Amino acid sequence: MNEDYLIFLIIPLVLLAWKFYFSISTSEQQKHFDNDKYGDYFLKDIKRIINHLENLPITNQKNIYENVIYRYGKFCKDTWKLETSRGSEFKKIRNQYLKEAGIDRRLNITEEEYNNPKWLAASIYETLLFSKTKEMSYDNGRKIRKFIFMKMNKLVPDSKNLKLFIKVES
Repeated sequence: MNEDYLIFLIIPLVLLAWKFYFSISTSEQQKHFDNDKYGDYFLKDIKRIINHLENLPITNQKNIYENVIYRYGKFCKDTWKLETSRGSEFKKIRNQYLKEAGIDRRLNITEEEYNNPKWLAASIYETLLFSKTKEMSYDNGRKIRKFIFMKMNKLVPDSKNLKLFIKVES
């Protein structure tokens, strides 16, 4: 008789264990790994983009950085309020923002290339979003965010959102 009740106890525990395993296996948490060619490429690329950005007038640079801060702030607002910080909901939100950033970047490709402020803003924003993916190592993602935020902090030091991003990253 007690064995019958034991089955009713074991089945829910097994289901909870599978649910826990599934939530871990679908995690979008970044990891430390060696030989991160994807992250190395983005790190070199963002440095090249920022160098071209620094050749533009100061007002354009500030506008680009403010645009990126605003858009990245919307992404952070949507992801920081999630209960599971790196689960499937995070992946859905991140992919939605990545898709929008990619479309925006492709729409703003012109003959001006690196002199086009709209394209530069979209590229920097998209790189910030890519720095949060699990395809890139945690170290490279963090280096990219730190590099971008420090460059932004030189021109837009009064931004409250930027100060928050820097605080979260440190």
